[in-house]
Amino acid sequence: MQKTQIPTAFLKDFHVFMDYLQKHDVKFTKTKKQIGLKYLPEINQLLSIKLDGIRKNAGQNFYPTIDFLFSIALTANFIRIASKEIKVTSNWEWFQTLNEVEQYFVLLETVWIDLDWNLSHERASATFYDIIDDVGFECSNAIISQKKLKIEELLVDDNIWYLYFEWMGFWNTENEDIAHNMRDFQPRKVYHSLTMTDFGKHLLTILYTKRNIEYWNKPLMAQEGIWNPIPGIMDQSDEYEPFINAFKPLFPNDLHQSLARDLTLAFQEGQHLFHIYYSDDIWADVCLPADYTLEHLHDAIMQAFDMLDDHLYSFFLDNKRWSSKQEISCPFDVMNPFHTDEISIGELALKKGQPFLYVYDFGAETTFQISFKGIDNTCEVGILDKNGTLEY
Repeated sequence: MQKTQIPTAFLKDFHVFMDYLQKHDVKFTKTKKQIGLKYLPEINQLLSIKLDGIRKNAGQNFYPTIDFLFSIALTANFIRIASKEIKVTSNWEWFQTLNEVEQYFVLLETVWIDLDWNLSHERASATFYDIIDDVGFECSNAIISQKKLKIEELLVDDNIWYLYFEWMGFWNTENEDIAHNMRDFQPRKVYHSLTMTDFGKHLLTILYTKRNIEYWNKPLMAQEGIWNPIPGIMDQSDEYEPFINAFKPLFPNDLHQSLARDLTLAFQEGQHLFHIYYSDDIWADVCLPADYTLEHLHDAIMQAFDMLDDHLYSFFLDNKRWSSKQEISCPFDVMNPFHTDEISIGELALKKGQPFLYVYDFGAETTFQISFKGIDNTCEVGILDKNGTLEY
């Protein structure tokens, strides 16, 4: 495949987006920590895909193209949310040293492995994981038959991911209708058919046969109950193969560098110290070994504050209450794939000072702030110090 087949419009738009963030002091919204409202219309006009009809003072979610670029940049660590504004990181400097082929595959790898397709935009639907798998199957058959591929029956909704993959050069959408969503009154396209590009047909065949989304998308693997998943690894005997290796035969002279990934299944040994805080008058310090589970930490909280163990509870490792991304719930919560009696404290690989939440009783939402104070192998296992009790 020729280097010239790389979708340069998508790459250029990503550079335009990043250059804007680098040249402007872009503030973020306080609640969602997204790009501030006043910057969005200007960025929209700079991109090759310009969205029209967006109401004044609309947030980032109403600009799906910007939202997609922002999600990629944040996930790939090209930007970070600083104290007051969005900052470009040194990873962006590294990215610019790559050739166009390598840059494209860095972005594709981020989308394919790291982005949560269900949460990255409010218009996404859970079915698109299945849709892309079905399209990949059709592509693999089309490669064999050498036929032009046009797909009609799969497209029945207004999922924004059709636009994203068209933008990335996989296909061209056709026969679009405009539908209006009654919740936000925004016009949306409903796609009825798509025609695969030659570039997209080859890529999706490889993605379907060698980088299947079910085993490579980390949020999807986590959804299936795999804690700290490694892309492509479903068994301990498997060895990780870099994402780009499957595509090197298409670009043998241009595809060499890609994202560096930490593939170690970290297990932190030692006696873990925790400070558990409810209020200035109610707190406790606890020491637990690495091979104890979070269920043991729950038990210690019950004991420290003289609480009855008769309600549901969860730990939120991202320090955000009711966040589904890193919730580890009690063994009786069938809605969550991760449970406190299955994940050890050492598996969390906590960093000193790292905060996280413990919520007890989902009705009352009794919330404790927990801080990991570090490793101290001289301390005794159990409750080291405490103050106050909770009436339950």
